Amino acid sequence: MSLLVILGGIACTPAPFACLDDPDCSGGRCEPSGWCSFEDDACASGRRYGRWVGDGLADACVEPEVAGTGTGSGTSTGTSTGVSTTLTPTDGGESSTTSGSSDGGTSTGTHGTSTGGGPDPVELVAWYPFDELARPGVVVDALGLHHGVCAPGECPAAVSGIVGGAGRFDGVDDLVRVVHDDGLDLGGTWTAAVWMSPMVSVGNGFQNLLGKPVTLDGVADTIELAVAKGTSAVVGTAAIDDGVSVSAPFAPGPDAWTHVAGTFDGTALRLYVDGVMVGEAEAPPPYFSAIEWTIGAGIDMGVPGTHFAGAIDELRLYRGALTPEEIAALVASP
Repeated sequence: MSLLVILGGIACTPAPFACLDDPDCSGGRCEPSGWCSFEDDACASGRRYGRWVGDGLADACVEPEVAGTGTGSGTSTGTSTGVSTTLTPTDGGESSTTSGSSDGGTSTGTHGTSTGGGPDPVELVAWYPFDELARPGVVVDALGLHHGVCAPGECPAAVSGIVGGAGRFDGVDDLVRVVHDDGLDLGGTWTAAVWMSPMVSVGNGFQNLLGKPVTLDGVADTIELAVAKGTSAVVGTAAIDDGVSVSAPFAPGPDAWTHVAGTFDGTALRLYVDGVMVGEAEAPPPYFSAIEWTIGAGIDMGVPGTHFAGAIDELRLYRGALTPEEIAALVASP
């Protein structure tokens, strides 16, 4: 795959975070422009745009005549404009590629281009950095499209992560749910990647980092990342009646972080641990139901279970299979 492909996470630049109303801004205000602002007495308007806004306004003062009164003005469409990112291709030249736009619910743009007749471009469709857990019941998707939710008593605690903050799951009932929509149908090729730090003292059984049930009367997952017995990383994928998983050992330790990623390229399911491919198997095309995604637990036979005990950070979902080099880049620059 050409490195001209746009990879939001690998480029280390968040996509613009559009807002529809004030709660989307985690303590800030949704301006009429559709971007979040926060109080700053150094600005004439008393407001400064956040660092994850678009249109060249990141960290800029809100103009006095633009500053709104909050709760959204009705003029914002929730549209996130593209991000121009420059990557260096393998031939040493430099090219600039601009991602498309997404409409606040379903991704509609084309992210990146690929020269020649190579595979389809890879698109980052959800990114949970766990840096903002102050808003009760919400786990923010940095792309602004697919926020996770959790019930009182089931939300992860805010702790230090591999980058910024992380969410610590208690292994008992903590669970984040992400409502499925068409934008989270990853199609025939996909990548799921996460940093995790399991509680070494809780090493028995099977613990889900990420799950997406095929049906509510079964135990198979369309996409699954997990830890088995505290010492093995697992990736799985399933069609309606056929599932495959790949596992490999890793070395957990107190406060140690391990990167786990799974990819499916249409034929092969691959597992990566700390950026190195450690196993693969032939697998069927995945089946995406309308059932919600789960983070920090799984759903078997319609009942939440297999709760993860430990910390989760920088969870990313891509439409398309990252290459080994791109997985290694995620680990090198989390």
